[in-house]
Amino acid sequence: MEYPEHVMIFEKEPLVKYTPSYVRQWLDENYCEYNLATIFARVCDRTGWLIHEIDEMKESDKLKARFDEWMALSNDLVDKVLMILQEENNTGKAEHDLTILGWHSKVKPFMERNGFIDCSGWWVEKERIEKRGENI
Repeated sequence: MEYPEHVMIFEKEPLVKYTPSYVRQWLDENYCEYNLATIFARVCDRTGWLIHEIDEMKESDKLKARFDEWMALSNDLVDKVLMILQEENNTGKAEHDLTILGWHSKVKPFMERNGFIDCSGWWVEKERIEKRGENI
């Protein structure tokens, strides 16, 4: 089977042993740009996994509530990243295009400078891809 470039497939559910409140607390205690990017990538993985489960199960209330918690965290993280990028624009450090449609494209420069690439919708560490022997 042939896959598009940089496709990643998860073998198991991400962040299964963690809660959104734990992740928030950890990030507050360990805040730096790289940790924000890493947590954001993992939370995106988690919400993506859960939305696929909801779709397959035709929506269970418990699963939907769990998704909503993770999605709220994801939205908060997007806001943090966009504030960083907007501040860079305001101070003249950068000229990020924050008018483009969709948050995924807006946060891409932030994620890339912190070592992540877009692998068909999943944020994956560039280093991980390089270990697989793929050229980026």
